[in-house]
Amino acid sequence: MKKLALSDMAISLDSKSMIGWDIHERGAIRKARGEDVVLLTIGDPDFDTPQSIREALVNSLHQQRTHYSNPQGEYELRRALAKLETQNTGSTFAEDQFNIFNGASNALYSVLRCIANPGKNVVVCEPYYIGYMPILAAVGVTARIATASAPDFRVDAEAIRNKIDANTVAVLLNTPVNPTGHVVSQDAMRDLYDMCKEREIWLVSDEVYSLLYFETPHVSMLNVADDFSNLIVIDSLSKSHAMTGWRMGWTVTNPRLSEVLSKFASASFFACNQFVQDAATKAIQGLGIDIEHMRREYQLRRDYTMSRIRNIKGVDASEPMAGMFVMLDVHQDGYQFAQNLLDDVGVSVAPGFACGPSTQNHVRVSYGLAMSELERAWDRIEQW
Repeated sequence: MKKLALSDMAISLDSKSMIGWDIHERGAIRKARGEDVVLLTIGDPDFDTPQSIREALVNSLHQQRTHYSNPQGEYELRRALAKLETQNTGSTFAEDQFNIFNGASNALYSVLRCIANPGKNVVVCEPYYIGYMPILAAVGVTARIATASAPDFRVDAEAIRNKIDANTVAVLLNTPVNPTGHVVSQDAMRDLYDMCKEREIWLVSDEVYSLLYFETPHVSMLNVADDFSNLIVIDSLSKSHAMTGWRMGWTVTNPRLSEVLSKFASASFFACNQFVQDAATKAIQGLGIDIEHMRREYQLRRDYTMSRIRNIKGVDASEPMAGMFVMLDVHQDGYQFAQNLLDDVGVSVAPGFACGPSTQNHVRVSYGLAMSELERAWDRIEQW
């Protein structure tokens, strides 16, 4: 039987960004086989999900909270989010401005499906999160890349402005930035907000690392915006509460788009499950959760990582302001470097080309593991 046809979208998923994951996949397979491999490729916190959240999920199951949920999300969770953001910003938020999704990636995909027709484009700041390009490809939207300059890779509002054209429907901002750890300043965010308002295009702000900042506090676009007529903020519990596998993210926007997103949820995944949303409500309420401890630990790991980098000739990096990654300039092809590092000493890092052309000679290195694992990895890297 001949091979049946695939859609253009399915074929487009074979992108450079997807190829960028192959180093991690090879390393993970070797580790699963019992080989001594240290995985510094992925942003999966090694902390346990706080006990109070796990207990909330178990209690919810005992209460038979296993039925269909509202496609927009459970009311109690959206109410908790509205209360939290009202406290954080001083502005008033309502439950109907929030939509609950199966993680931030699902939220971004859903948003793009609802605001962008195939053939349109979205301006993306480089270096960008590895997962952005496959999502854009799945939606049928092209990326116009606004390049930031090495070594700091600070988001450049003017570079973004120069990439906006007649087919642009949105600017996609990520702060704190994965992979660089850059925290976009409040002034730059205000410039971007005003620019998008003036151009009458959407501004999508991905803020999933919002609570994992160090010396420089993160400022949310929720604090900057005058209104939400063209603004969508995406956040999740994955990083801040060590809940990557729980798949719990959300959007904040105007009620009109929220209603559309709810209809899209109904037409695609229908709704998130009740018991995870109940646990997420507990997480948002913040009882029994020490995020500050997690932040301090990441800062110690960042400082250790930077101290090791400074002692290795031939590599350089700017100190991250947030998050769990450092972009390491290896001054050679990053993909070949990552392949050789895994093959020779059993340490996996992500090739920089998957984050954009300007990081071709970089690799993204996680400091999301315990200090003992970081020591083992950097001992091998330095000797290699």
